[in-house]
Amino acid sequence: MEEQSSRLSVAMPKGGGGGGGGGGASGVSMGGAAVLKSGMLQKAGHSTFGKSFKKRYFVLSLESSSTSGIKEYSLQYFTSEDRKNKKGEFGLAYGFVYAASDSASSRDFVVGTRSVRFSDGGSRGPKAAAAASSPPSRCHATLFPLRAASVAEAEAWMGAIQRAIDASS
Repeated sequence: MEEQSSRLSVAMPKGGGGGGGGGGASGVSMGGAAVLKSGMLQKAGHSTFGKSFKKRYFVLSLESSSTSGIKEYSLQYFTSEDRKNKKGEFGLAYGFVYAASDSASSRDFVVGTRSVRFSDGGSRGPKAAAAASSPPSRCHATLFPLRAASVAEAEAWMGAIQRAIDASS
């Protein structure tokens, strides 16, 4: 299967996201969900000094409902690999992913989503209820700028996330 990133064409193995950037294994269960990819990424945030990047442990997972058969892909992030302090989670249905730069050497990419759940239990974002019932649009999306340790790792994450988006939309 051939995946298209916004920079270049990358051959990606069918169905697998693989582990990466911190040693997550594909297919490992996490609270009833199958882990497709996991590893350390830097997530853009804000500080008193402006924009900053914080290291977070990300987990791309698939959870299937045994009663409805619905498959939900999500991207969760934690403060560390031990996954004890979950900072947030977002669903990937109607999401999108793209390279943050046209440069072939960029490690930065952006994930856009309409479904965001934070560790405090709240959902934030532009008009969450209206966004859930309206057609997908980048105008009603929450953007998450991310940075990988290498270009190859960024491409691997973008490919795995895009496959999850394609399977859930």
